[in-house]
Amino acid sequence: MKVERAPSKTPKVVARRHDVAGLLIFVVVCLGVAAAGGAATASSVGSWYQALQKPPFNPPDWLFAPVWTALYVMMAVAGWRHCCPATRRQNHR
Repeated sequence: MKVERAPSKTPKVVARRHDVAGLLIFVVVCLGVAAAGGAATASSVGSWYQALQKPPFNPPDWLFAPVWTALYVMMAVAGWRHCCPATRRQNHR
């Protein structure tokens, strides 16, 4: 009597999980750097930044955090795309 095993995970599934894990690592590192920079400058920004004479086209203060977060996430994606081989990502399409 032969016992059949459940099919193992395909190489594409394993590679995709590895790629997602790599992307998450890049995002966590980039956002960690952003948080460290924000924590280092948060105490001093309130005193001098508000006193600056800003041009009329200056965006509102509340827009600063989401824009910089998006920039750091885009840097993480760019770093991940640079470090991961493109041939491996193309196999997932």
